[in-house]
Amino acid sequence: PEGLPFLASGSYDRVVRIWDMEQASCTAELKGHGHMVLCLATFSSTGGNDGEAPDGGRRLLVASGSNDGTVRIWNAVAGAEVAKLSGHTAAVCGLAVEPAAVSEEAPRRLASASKDRSIIMWDLPTFQPLATLKSHTAYVRCVHFLVPGLLASGSSDRTVRLWHVDGQRYPCLSTLQGHSDTVLHLGTCGKPGDGGARLLSA
Repeated sequence: PEGLPFLASGSYDRVVRIWDMEQASCTAELKGHGHMVLCLATFSSTGGNDGEAPDGGRRLLVASGSNDGTVRIWNAVAGAEVAKLSGHTAAVCGLAVEPAAVSEEAPRRLASASKDRSIIMWDLPTFQPLATLKSHTAYVRCVHFLVPGLLASGSSDRTVRLWHVDGQRYPCLSTLQGHSDTVLHLGTCGKPGDGGARLLSA
C-alpha cells in the first residue's frame, strides 16, 4: 500500500516474503502454499482484530495466488495467514483488488484469474466467493480494475474482456481483439472522466 514501508514478494520457492523497505530486511516468511507463488496483491482492511496497524486498526493484507490453485490472504504485520480461498481448479495467475469508491474506506472485492479459464470475484473482508466469471476460451492470465465496478481480464485466447462487476450479475460487456498471442499484463493510464483514460494490454 502507498506510503507504507513494506514490500511483498512471491517466489517459485512457495514462500511469500515481507520486506521492510526502510531497513532493507525481511520481516516475515509466509508459508502455506503447496506450489510456486505466481501473483500478489496488497490492500488494507478495517475488518478483524489480528495484527492491527498502530494507526487506527487497519490491517495490511497480502493476497497470493499459486500454482496450487488457491488464493491465500496474509496479515503483513502479524506475519500470519488470515484466510485460504479455494474455488479454482487450476493455477491462479493473476489478482486484482478493486479500488475503494469515493464514499468507502476500504476495497470491496478481490478478483482472481486462473488457468481454469475463469475469474472468481471474492467479497472483502469476508473472503466469500461472489461469482465465477466465464467467457474466455483459454487460460486467464491477468486481471485489472479500471475503476470500481469495471474489470478487465487478459487471456491466452489473445483477447481482453471487460466485465461489469457491480451488482447481482457480472456480465461480459465487450471483447477486445488485436493481439496475436497471450495477453499477460494489463494497466491503465490517464484519469477517467477527463478524456485521457486508457487501458493498456501487453
